[in-house]
Amino acid sequence: MSNTLAGYPTSLRPYERRPQGPTTYDLAVFGVFTIVATAMTTTPALRHWFVLPVALLGIVVGGDAVAWLRGRLDLFSPLGCFSVFGVHFFFLAPLLQIALDYRTLSPIAQPEDYRPWLGITAVLNLIGLALFRTCVEWCLRRRSRTPLRSHWSVDPPHFRFLLLVLMSASTCAQAYVYFRFGGLSGYVHAFETTSNSFTGWGWIFLLSESCPVLLTMFILTSPKRQRRRGWQSVTGLCLAVGLTALLFGGLRGSRSNTVFQVVWAVGVFHLWVKKLSRPRIALVSAGLVAFMYLYGFYKDFGSQAVNVASSIGAETVAVSKGHRDFLGMLLGDLGRSDVQAILVKRSVDSALDLAWGRTYLGAVAILIPRELWPDRPPAKTKELTEAEYGKGTYSPGIFVTSHVAGLAGEAVLNVGIIGIPLIFGLFGLLVGKAEAFYRAIGQRDSRLLLMPWVSVLTCMALASDSDNDVFSVIKFLAIPIIVVGVGSTRVRQAATGVGRRAAGNLLVGR
Repeated sequence: MSNTLAGYPTSLRPYERRPQGPTTYDLAVFGVFTIVATAMTTTPALRHWFVLPVALLGIVVGGDAVAWLRGRLDLFSPLGCFSVFGVHFFFLAPLLQIALDYRTLSPIAQPEDYRPWLGITAVLNLIGLALFRTCVEWCLRRRSRTPLRSHWSVDPPHFRFLLLVLMSASTCAQAYVYFRFGGLSGYVHAFETTSNSFTGWGWIFLLSESCPVLLTMFILTSPKRQRRRGWQSVTGLCLAVGLTALLFGGLRGSRSNTVFQVVWAVGVFHLWVKKLSRPRIALVSAGLVAFMYLYGFYKDFGSQAVNVASSIGAETVAVSKGHRDFLGMLLGDLGRSDVQAILVKRSVDSALDLAWGRTYLGAVAILIPRELWPDRPPAKTKELTEAEYGKGTYSPGIFVTSHVAGLAGEAVLNVGIIGIPLIFGLFGLLVGKAEAFYRAIGQRDSRLLLMPWVSVLTCMALASDSDNDVFSVIKFLAIPIIVVGVGSTRVRQAATGVGRRAAGNLLVGR
């Protein structure tokens, strides 16, 4: 029996029937065991008990990652994306941190030996992922009893007219931004000279930087686009969206402004135009990783980035400037192992002044302009700075840490180590609802245009703090939601059982 996954036929079988051959967890165990055995044999520093809970984490997230690789979870499945990134975040990053003795924190914050604290953090993450899995499965089974009751269809005249109006408004807003900063060179100079040049521009950027997304929606929903499905179309799409994103906000020091929009565009192509293979997605991912690495030089050196990156001592200069080498990106930007281990240590040592939810209030407060709320509470920067450098070191506008705690780390800042299992349980409810909706939604449902954003933000939330999450949700989802909501017609449909069969496939092959 075939099924429908995000609008495309798949070969998934109902939950009650098991496929022959090794299950996804069998393969995950084999892969994790091979990596751990090889690493411990070649690296004496990894012959430590912390490797055991880290390996178990690799198996837990590796099961769904293998299912994703085998095509049993769709390419942009929120659960699949979370698990693939989770293999690096929970499993590979801690091992690499110790194997390479790579540290991103200041010397004052570093313990002599990270390994015990990485192990304790891994145990807490294991408990958290157990709750996460329970909540995901509950959401999927609940959706099986209440399938979607409506189908949203693009209303071409209203949809495309709205896109044209918003694209025009976005272009005018970006032209105004450049004008106010003295042109493109002045815009780049403002980024180079001071960190608060763009303070107070958030709501204007929301409109001015939305043009790449709006243009992508306009192109990919065009009937003519459906006849152009070659690999060249995907390559051209990535380049066009990437360059447009750089012009519309990407030059003010935000890699995510470009990377996320390219990933979303590829996701819409996959869901709306033609399914993409995993090898092709791997090529796109490699290109984005290279871009993130090179863009790191721009964040530190501005218009001189090309000269610095091409110099013989680029890696040395980058490290001295702020961990802009490749490992800094891999373990610092895409991993939080050492930061979270330090926070767990501070919590166990009773050296943290817990925020008790204030960092989450501060995250929501960023939506209110500082002119209206001058003394709005800071997000996580106060507690994180003092956890890293000591109590009393936080000084707004003068001295704050640039590090990020991540989903689990911020929970520790608020309620201590018990916060790690709790936050993963709550996060499991969100991911479970997103995954259930993704599996139940029908072909050509206009809400599919939003789903790649959900998958991207699911991965991002692991390594980000709540203020980053709030900003990203508003920036990347607000205007697309308006477009889809206003430019779609809704048709009620009888329950067909499709959602039930889709939700039941979570554990296929385990």
